[in-house]
Amino acid sequence: MAHKLAWNWRLLQWRAWNWKTAALGSSGRVALFGLAFIHSSRASAAKSMLVELLLTAALGGFQGAILQAMRHLEPPWRASFLSLAAISLVVHPSEFLVHTLLGNSRAHAGIAFSFLFTVFASQLSLCLMRRGLFITGASGRPFWRDLGSLLGMLAGRRV
Repeated sequence: MAHKLAWNWRLLQWRAWNWKTAALGSSGRVALFGLAFIHSSRASAAKSMLVELLLTAALGGFQGAILQAMRHLEPPWRASFLSLAAISLVVHPSEFLVHTLLGNSRAHAGIAFSFLFTVFASQLSLCLMRRGLFITGASGRPFWRDLGSLLGMLAGRRV
């Protein structure tokens, strides 16, 4: 078991970066930051959303790499717990630090939304990756096929 949980240095390399989760995850987080700044000025909202887009696009690929590396871990609850812990320990302190340094006044609300998004999205991504969707690298498929399979799953077809 310990060898399955050992740190995988390949995660630090760009070839492990999962661009599919980066694209999907950052778009969701940007929308949530927009909600957090809805009562702020347009400039403040745009600034926070741009910062969140750049930050989570970069970190989102590594989140996907962590999930992809843990998708075969048994029992599934262990993969769920460890991936959520690993992602939360990296993403949310990074968000807090960057938004605080930039003086974004409502960053706390955005980060709270982002944490809820992490709980939902990481578990959904892990479930989909266990079924072979949104994998990058040698065992991955084209993005359009992943989306088609996802739509098929939603329509009740088996993937």
